[in-house]
Amino acid sequence: MNILVLYLLLALSPNIRSYTAVFHSCWDGDTCYFDFHLSAAVGLGISLGAVMPKQGVRFCDIDAPEISGGTLGTKAAAKLARDTMTKWLSDAKVVRIDIPQKHNCDPEVHYNCDQVEKYGRWLGYVYADGVNLNQKLLDQGLAVPLISDVTGKPIPCL
Repeated sequence: MNILVLYLLLALSPNIRSYTAVFHSCWDGDTCYFDFHLSAAVGLGISLGAVMPKQGVRFCDIDAPEISGGTLGTKAAAKLARDTMTKWLSDAKVVRIDIPQKHNCDPEVHYNCDQVEKYGRWLGYVYADGVNLNQKLLDQGLAVPLISDVTGKPIPCL
């Protein structure tokens, strides 16, 4: 499936929860850490807010070179992707992260609904001032679509 089609599906999907976040740091080009501003409506127009500090986010649908392991060339490419992503996020005035929701989740409660991967990082689509950074990293040649080793097909977060 074309990556553009996946992003169109994302835009039309009701199973996405958007968060405002403050950039903290990046490990590599497709894994960054953010402080999330969470809120919950309690009724009568009142909402309670909290901050979830330094939550990891694994960017959906893309694969950037890894910082650890690999060759000197791979490490150099990983540092370039990380440094580029760090600049984009540091320069942004508004960071929004769309997290696909689990399909078996109660949308009213939103308890444990955010999709996570095996290391406990949220899976997400990251936007800096409205620009989709998942796609921008692909466009800049700093990442490739995430492809299954088994099927040879893209692995979407949706």
